[in-house]
Amino acid sequence: MTYLKFFLFIGAICDDGYTYWNYYCYKGNSSEVLPIEGEAQCQAEGGHEVSIHSQEENDFVLTLFGSSPPPLATIGFLNNGENSGWWDESPWGDYNSTGLNNTANIGYCMAIAYDSQTVEIGQWVSVACTEDYLPFVCKKLAYGTPTAATTTVSQGPCDDCMVDTDPNSSS
Repeated sequence: MTYLKFFLFIGAICDDGYTYWNYYCYKGNSSEVLPIEGEAQCQAEGGHEVSIHSQEENDFVLTLFGSSPPPLATIGFLNNGENSGWWDESPWGDYNSTGLNNTANIGYCMAIAYDSQTVEIGQWVSVACTEDYLPFVCKKLAYGTPTAATTTVSQGPCDDCMVDTDPNSSS
């Protein structure tokens, strides 16, 4: 028997209202809710409030509300000291866009700025998790994302056939 490993990709698909980028689906939601309620809504749709891991992803998130973005939208980061991290439990520390003017330390939740009233556009600012009603951004894995699969290939009627699958073999 020969085992083949291959990647299956059937076009990335996002639910209505979501936009595809780099194997994930994103949605800017204009409903103004508490950050923890935004996270609950994202979870109900199969995701979390957005975790951001690069400048490119941060820039993409800035496009989600189109030409009329809100001043701020919550993202999925909880900053409460030693238990800080993304709500989706992805690694924290590979990218940080916390604004230098974020001295108010208003709360444990974070929002991305779509205007420069508080911090520069694209920077993150702390917001109160249980007091600030804001739009929010959801992120979830796209359908059809490449996944590894292994299959057994039958040699059919040729029981004596040899199939060499070792790339280091000389034959």
